[in-house]
Amino acid sequence: MQAVFQIIENEVYTPAMPAGRPSKKSRPLLGGNITKARKEKGLTQLELAQLLGMTQQGVAYLEREATSLKVDQLAAIADALDTSVDFLLGRPSKVKRIGGPTGRGKRLFEAAAKLPRAQQDKVYDVLESFVKDHGKAS
Repeated sequence: MQAVFQIIENEVYTPAMPAGRPSKKSRPLLGGNITKARKEKGLTQLELAQLLGMTQQGVAYLEREATSLKVDQLAAIADALDTSVDFLLGRPSKVKRIGGPTGRGKRLFEAAAKLPRAQQDKVYDVLESFVKDHGKAS
């Protein structure tokens, strides 16, 4: 029996394959998140591999294939990428960020906003003169 092949953009297809371009193998969630975090940090696979003490091929495998990792390996990857293990696992972070203590400037501006308009203008005039003077000194 003779096989029939069709070449489309340098790729070979047989009649048994689905029509059209094959979809790229989707990355596993962990691998996709490692890739995303690595690219956001501006690292190549080789640079990440060097940070983790492994080969570039090892990083490529982690990004491409579904694999299991030990907790310490997962933590090392998260640390190297300045992200959380929750992000790598695709879980919403349970840590809720709250604002720190209100700064002095913010408190003063909030208080000034409650003053009558004429007094607000005086505060802004003083502040503008300090900001202008600082700009000249730079």
